[in-house]
Amino acid sequence: MQEPPPATSNPAIPRPNGEGPNGDGPAGDGRGAEYADRRAASGSGLGSGLGSGLALFFGAFLLLILVGGITQRLVYGPGRAHAQQLGPLGIAFTEVVAILLPASLFVRLRRRRGADLPFMQLGLSTSRLPNFLLGAAGGALFGVGVFYVLSVFLEPLIEHFIPVPPEERAHLLRLLRPSSGLRPLWQDLLCFAAVPALCEELLFRGAIFSTLGATLTAQSRSEAGPLHPANLRAVLLSAALFGVFHLSPSKIFPTALLGIGFGFAALLSQSLWPAIIMHFTNNALVVMLIRAGLEEVPQGGTSYLVIFSIGSLLLMAIAVRLLRASIPNKFHRNSTEIPPKFR
Repeated sequence: MQEPPPATSNPAIPRPNGEGPNGDGPAGDGRGAEYADRRAASGSGLGSGLGSGLALFFGAFLLLILVGGITQRLVYGPGRAHAQQLGPLGIAFTEVVAILLPASLFVRLRRRRGADLPFMQLGLSTSRLPNFLLGAAGGALFGVGVFYVLSVFLEPLIEHFIPVPPEERAHLLRLLRPSSGLRPLWQDLLCFAAVPALCEELLFRGAIFSTLGATLTAQSRSEAGPLHPANLRAVLLSAALFGVFHLSPSKIFPTALLGIGFGFAALLSQSLWPAIIMHFTNNALVVMLIRAGLEEVPQGGTSYLVIFSIGSLLLMAIAVRLLRASIPNKFHRNSTEIPPKFR
């Protein structure tokens, strides 16, 4: 994704809907906060409601089934006897075609039709490097903490009522630990962690989230900050869709809980990057555990369980502080300046 152009105060540059040089009203009358609230509340064109978000979700869902079904059948290699399935390359290709492509087209159409993203600062820009690094550290720490709590406590509880089918577990093991031998670690991390994290966060916490009634207008920031009720509803709805999207009835609830964590990482930082890094961290930990021959997180005795549980909670607490600190000062909750739009 290209970085958004730098902000300018040149009044000669035309702006959508006749707004003034600093996001003000049509005459640049200084009522920037009121005008921005009105624009964000009204929405326009494509993606202004839940219907467009669901249409995008089902479109990507159908593409996932279609493209995934094709790539699972494709093989490569010198002759039929030595042919291999695409494996991780097929998964990465499916992610790009079925998830990243429709999400990117959706966002482009929204921008062309003048619609604002209610969740303001989702831009993939690293121009503010210190803020980016704080958010990246917060996303990684939050990912480690949530991964441990979910793997040790919540997933076993959920599997007690909705067990994972043995064939589904065996398929995951074959994919990450094939009989032909382990692939280079970088390849697995790229195809199973980095590409899915980027594509899926752009779709769910980016494009779909923007249609679910979320708001980070000047008024909502002054009243409730990013934890505005509309934002919380958007987190829950996008997480539920995220759980369904993974095509595993036994994993809907654990995946949805992960989606809630990704959504809060994005909300607290007002950026998509921490959610991407948190998603990457979760997937990377799964990859490395299975490559090491472990199907579960080692728990040890009771003392180890207590120590690591407390450590995970501390990591999440530190992560929340880092995520909040990663917001550029002029975009904090009491600010009336509108953050850059997602491009």
